[in-house]
Amino acid sequence: MLLHYYNALPNFGDRLNPWLWPKLLPGCFDADKSAVFLGIGTILQDTLPDADRYIVLGAGTGYGRPPPLDERWRFYAVRGPLTAELLSLPREIAVTDAAYLLNQVPLPAPIDGPSIGFMPHWRSLRRIPWRSICQRSGLRFISPMASVDRTLAEIRGCDIVIAEAMHGAITADLLRIPWFPVRLGSHFLDFKWRDWLSSIEVDCEALPLTAMDPWSEHQPRDTRLVKAARQAANLVSYYVRSVPLVSELRTLRRALEQKQRRPFLSPDRVFADRTSTLQSRLDAVRQHLHAPA
Repeated sequence: MLLHYYNALPNFGDRLNPWLWPKLLPGCFDADKSAVFLGIGTILQDTLPDADRYIVLGAGTGYGRPPPLDERWRFYAVRGPLTAELLSLPREIAVTDAAYLLNQVPLPAPIDGPSIGFMPHWRSLRRIPWRSICQRSGLRFISPMASVDRTLAEIRGCDIVIAEAMHGAITADLLRIPWFPVRLGSHFLDFKWRDWLSSIEVDCEALPLTAMDPWSEHQPRDTRLVKAARQAANLVSYYVRSVPLVSELRTLRRALEQKQRRPFLSPDRVFADRTSTLQSRLDAVRQHLHAPA
């Protein structure tokens, strides 16, 4: 069975798939594309590889058009009620993001550092000097492009996680570390956040910070000189806009430290229910995959 996930530019949320699923479903994955497993990510769309059957445990919608469903699909869980509604699935199929199954495996030890971490979205990481910004803001920088082990260790070392990356917030929540969402541009997908937040019964809005887009993209016919000029203009723009961003993040850090702003955490009752339900759905997948053909 093929483990399908977004890997054009690997980042923490997507890298959780090859890190986690072989531990939970050992011996189930190979290069056979006749069956496709869809676990963590906003990957339920009509660009999926063609297969004889699809098994879904925790994935969500949000990018592109949803896939056409037929008898080949078997849903054990999706990320949240918005995905279930969009796909016309029964409400009970909406559980929560499958990353909550991280609590079923051993995790790396915490890394020492500042008590409040910041995890940007991977799309902004390529264009913004986040390590410098975090240092100047008094925050722990958590890279969404680091290894899964490193990222988990960094998050475990925090008392609070400020997250532009949704799986930074999800991982903090499953570790019972309070988190605070922020948004910095158009790459923040409101639908997938609302889908997940609805699943854990948390009502909140991401705090808008200085937007770091739009940026000037290279064009196919650009000469080297034009590309160089465009890149220089982008870099100057990013660094200029990082000045107010440092001030905003420093203010947010102090507000969290002084309890003037309240971070978020799913209710214990909801957390226990969702993780228990995901575990039972995982057990059902195991039974299905190991049942005689």
